Amino acid sequence: MTGRLLTTSEVAELLQMTPDAVRVMRQRPGGIRYIKLGTRVRYAPADVVAWVSEGRSNGKQNSVAAHGTTQARRPRP
Repeated sequence: MTGRLLTTSEVAELLQMTPDAVRVMRQRPGGIRYIKLGTRVRYAPADVVAWVSEGRSNGKQNSVAAHGTTQARRPRP
């Protein structure tokens, strides 16, 4: 692995989301891949880019691009 890993706050800033929304997104199926280092969570920049690109291309519910929103949404019943 090469390069610097991103924090939840850094990913939130990049995606124009709140850190809480990023936390929710990573727990959803198809969410942002993350790395757990002890109690810390980090993200590989390539994984963040892949997640955004995947959502944009197939319109998944987890995508910022698909929703144009910065907040996590609950699934509809």
